[in-house]
Amino acid sequence: MSIRTRTDTRGRKVHQVRLPGEQARSFARIRDAERYETKRKAARASGERQTAPPITLAAALVAAVERWAATKQPARSSVATARARAGFWTKGEFADVMLDKLDLVAIEDAVVERAAERPVTARIELEWFKRALRDAQRRRQDFDPALLTIPPIRTSSRVGMALEVDELQWFGSWFPPHLARFPEIVGSIGLRLGEALELTEDRIDLGAGSVYIPLNMCKEKRDKLIVLADFERQLVAEQLLARPEGSVHLFPTYNGRGYSQSHFRNSLWVPARKAASRELREQEQIPSWHPTKFDLLVPHDLRHTAISTMAAGGMRPEVIAKRVGHSDGGKLILERYRHLFPDEMASQLAGFAAWRSARLSVAATLGVGS
Repeated sequence: MSIRTRTDTRGRKVHQVRLPGEQARSFARIRDAERYETKRKAARASGERQTAPPITLAAALVAAVERWAATKQPARSSVATARARAGFWTKGEFADVMLDKLDLVAIEDAVVERAAERPVTARIELEWFKRALRDAQRRRQDFDPALLTIPPIRTSSRVGMALEVDELQWFGSWFPPHLARFPEIVGSIGLRLGEALELTEDRIDLGAGSVYIPLNMCKEKRDKLIVLADFERQLVAEQLLARPEGSVHLFPTYNGRGYSQSHFRNSLWVPARKAASRELREQEQIPSWHPTKFDLLVPHDLRHTAISTMAAGGMRPEVIAKRVGHSDGGKLILERYRHLFPDEMASQLAGFAAWRSARLSVAATLGVGS
C-alpha cells in the first residue's frame, strides 16, 4: 500500500499517494487516493511515466537559471548575464505560455527574427531556452521535443581590439566627470566589467598598492590580488576622490550607488561610444557608412587593451596571465588578447637591430672569428 494518511497544516486529514520516483499527490477523500493509486500502478506496469503539472516558459527559465546558479556557483556577473539573456523568454510574448502549449513554428520564427537584429545575443538566448527545456524534461515536464531541434544560431567569433593610451583618456572625456578615469583604469588593470562595477573601496589598499577581487566575483572562481603600478595607484586614488559623497563603489552612479552591467552599458557606455565616434568621424573625415573603432568598441575591449599594453610595455605573457587571472601561463593571451599597436613592429625591429649591433661589437672586441 502506497497511501499514507496525514494531517495538513490546517488540521485536516489528507490521503497522500507516494510511488517510488514520482511526486507525491494528496487527496481529501480516500476513494480518490485509491483510484489514483490504481491508475498510476497500471500505467507504470505498461511503462508510462508520470508527467509533472505543467508550468509556464517563464517559470521554467527562472527555475533553470536559479538551479544552475545554486549548483555551479558561477561569478555574480555571470548570473546577472544569464538572467538578462533569459529575460527574452521570461518577459516576452511566450512568458505565460505553458510548456506543453509552446508552438514550434512560433518559437522558431521569433528566434529567427531576433537573430536578424542581434545574432550573438539571440544565440545565447536560444541556448538558455533549450537548457531550460532540458531541465524541465528531466523534471518530467511535457512539451514538444521538436523544440530542442531548432537549429543553433551560427555567429563568427568577434575579434577584440586594443586602444592606445591616449585614446583611453580621450574616450574617458565623454564619461561623466566622476567616471572619466574608468576607461584608463580598467584599460590598464584589465578588470572585467562585472569586476570593475562591483569593486568597492574596502577591497582597495592604496598603501600596499593592490586591488582584491574575491572568488565569488571572478569568472575563474578563485581569489585574485592585483598589484598596481605606481601610475595605476595614482589613478585609483584620484578616482576615489572624484566620487559622489557617500559612495562605496569605485565607479558609482550619480547618487553614489552601484551600477548594474546593463544600466552602465545603456546609460554611459553607449552614449560615450557614439559621441567619441561622431567626433572621430568629423576629425578624420570618415564616411558615414564606414564604422570607426569606437562604433565597434565593447567594454571587454578594455581588457584586450590592458593585456596588449602590458605586453607592449615588456611584461611577459605568464606574468600578464597571473595578473589578469588566467591559469594557462599566457596561452589565451597570445591566442586571443594580444594585439600589436601600429608602431610596435618598427620599435621592436629597432631594438632587434640595436641588439645585433651590440653583439657584433662584443664579438669584435673579443676577436671572435678573427
